[in-house]
Amino acid sequence: MTRISWSPDGTRLLACQNGAVRVISPDDGTTIRELTHVRIVADDDRPDTPVVNALLDARWLVDGRVLAIDDSGRSHRYTLQFEHHGPDPLRYATYDSVVLAVRGNAFSGIVSRRNEVHVRSTSTAGETVWIFAQRRGSPRPPIHDGLCAALSDDATILVVGYATRGSARGPAGRGWVAYDLTELHRSAEPSYLRPEPPLIDRDWYPVETGAGVLQLAFARLGRRFAMAGPEAAGEYGAIRLRSGTTFADPVRGESRTIPGGACAIAIDDRGVLVARAYPAGAAEHRLRIDYLATHAKGAVVDVVDTLWLDPDCTAIVALAFDADSRRVACLDASGRVEVLPVL
Repeated sequence: MTRISWSPDGTRLLACQNGAVRVISPDDGTTIRELTHVRIVADDDRPDTPVVNALLDARWLVDGRVLAIDDSGRSHRYTLQFEHHGPDPLRYATYDSVVLAVRGNAFSGIVSRRNEVHVRSTSTAGETVWIFAQRRGSPRPPIHDGLCAALSDDATILVVGYATRGSARGPAGRGWVAYDLTELHRSAEPSYLRPEPPLIDRDWYPVETGAGVLQLAFARLGRRFAMAGPEAAGEYGAIRLRSGTTFADPVRGESRTIPGGACAIAIDDRGVLVARAYPAGAAEHRLRIDYLATHAKGAVVDVVDTLWLDPDCTAIVALAFDADSRRVACLDASGRVEVLPVL
């Protein structure tokens, strides 16, 4: 997960990119500290071999520490001076990408070769909460590739994005499903005995899928999230999760008016601002800020105003609003950071 995020007091930024994590000053973009983890592995041929674990996602905790998850699912906690590395997880897996919940109590990890999403606790034991996988007899559509995931603030809602290929059963497209994990977090049963959690909502749209996955961003408050697909197909301003949806219910039919193909997306804590970054030439300008309706009741949240900006950053890969929704931080592919006012 390539991510940039603000510290709770708004004085520092955290960038997770290419397996490493940096603490950055928002004033001048300088790196205050680089966070990595090197462990020593006893090998018969190469004793005391240093192995660098890729840190796949990181979040600020409310106390100002940084929590990071590596590619094995192991948790690491940092301050500016100290660091603590958790034990090896009880269930070992090699993750291609990881997404931490805002509160840091759980994370989702993608195992692409098995088309699975593991939701796991960040406690010492690293318990597995649930494994999303294609199962025989499941009402879900067949998932071929493009697997991605996002967790709500407290990890009680899991959204899984996926791609389907065109076949005699229907056209190619992208979709997502949202599940309520509340009871699974409380369950004492082994993960393999836990039933599929209740479905909250779902959606799907036809598109000729290419490389890349859906980008999903949850608002910290409420049930709003924003998404962006890699194709040029239109998008919604934001989505409001419904309740009690089944796989037999129709998908959303509202007009998709937002340009697709965004390379990064962010939604603010209240769910009233959405930022989308575009490659040069793909949209009117390179950074779009949408101001959303605050009291929307429907399944799609309307855009009431839009601001276009052209940052100095090139090839933006991550965006983040500060807690006051007054600034947006941009991270580009080279690691450069730029902060822009939006209010």
